[in-house]
Amino acid sequence: MSISIFRPRLIIGPGRLGILSKLFKLIDLNLPVPMIGSGRNPYQFISVFDCASAAQAAWRAGFPNKVYNLGSDTPPPVKDLLRDLIKEAGSRSILLPTPAPLVKLALTSLDLINMPLMDPEQYLIADEICILDTSAAKNDLGWKPLYRDEDMLKAAYREYRAGLAKPAKAKLPLAAE
Repeated sequence: MSISIFRPRLIIGPGRLGILSKLFKLIDLNLPVPMIGSGRNPYQFISVFDCASAAQAAWRAGFPNKVYNLGSDTPPPVKDLLRDLIKEAGSRSILLPTPAPLVKLALTSLDLINMPLMDPEQYLIADEICILDTSAAKNDLGWKPLYRDEDMLKAAYREYRAGLAKPAKAKLPLAAE
């Protein structure tokens, strides 16, 4: 059986806010936005739509029995991504670089006592250059990501804001409650 396996970076798209909702809340409240480290490292996203197009490309190619990395092209540094988002949001938030080793130690300690703020796979690489090489997917499948990190993050923020504007749905109690 031929199976194509995909290894995506952080997937962004409709309904996929996750950790980003915490970031967006800080921006909405005009609070400082802490970065783990200096923010000079690039951070790569991948659009849910680009993931779907990779699956289609694999199907067209007969599902090559191979592992493919998926990520955007030319991701900008974290501080540029966040600075542009803060500006787009009209926020007065400032970026706050932090000493990565101390922050990672604090987050690991909180995780150990079951009070996590972030998942380890998020904070342990937050200050590192972690860009996946997507050349195999491009060469073998003819795939190319269409969405830029900056645009994906801004679209996610707009989705977050739109979700806040919707009235909360009433939850009906279950019979056993």
